Amino acid sequence: MRRWVPISTAVFLGFSLACSGIGKKASEETESTDPEEQDTQDEDTSEPEEEFDPLTLDAITVEWQNNGGSIIIDHPAVTAFTLGIAGTYEGWMGEDCFEGDGEYLFCHTFDASGGDLETVDDPDDIIEGETTLFDRERSEYEGQDWLTYWVEIASDHEDFDGNCYVWGQYPGVFADLECEELE
Repeated sequence: MRRWVPISTAVFLGFSLACSGIGKKASEETESTDPEEQDTQDEDTSEPEEEFDPLTLDAITVEWQNNGGSIIIDHPAVTAFTLGIAGTYEGWMGEDCFEGDGEYLFCHTFDASGGDLETVDDPDDIIEGETTLFDRERSEYEGQDWLTYWVEIASDHEDFDGNCYVWGQYPGVFADLECEELE
C-alpha cells in the first residue's frame, strides 16, 4: 500500500535535505564550523606565478645590415617591447622615444617575436616599428656598434611588465629614465 505525503511535507523534506548538504554535488562544499578546517579553506589555492630569470643582455640580439636591422628579445616573460635607439655616433636622436631630433620623435614597438626595421634615407619616411634611418654604416664605427638602446618590456608577469633597460655605447643618454643598465 502506498503512502501519500502531503505536498507541503515533501517540499519541507526537499528543502531540509538541500540545506543539510545531502544530495549536493561533490564539487559543492559546505562550510565547516571547525576553526582548524576553516584555516585550510581560506588558503589561496591558485597557482603561484611562474618565476623567471632576470633579463640579461645575452637574451637580446640586435643585428644591423646594409638595409636595416633586427632585434629579438628571447625571454619567456616578454610579450612585447618598445625600443628607442640613440645615435651616439652619428648624432641622430629622432628614434630615441624621448628627446627626439628637431621635429622628429619616433619609437618602435614589437611583439614578443621581435622585429625588423628597414632603412630609409629621409626622416620623413620613418614609420614606427617598420623603418629607421639606421643601418650597418650608421650604427657602427670602427667595427663596433655605437648606438645606445632603451627598451621597455610588456609582460603578463608583474615583475617584468613596465620594466625598462638600457645598453650600448652611452647608456647615460637615458639616465633620467632610471632604467636598469645591461652590461
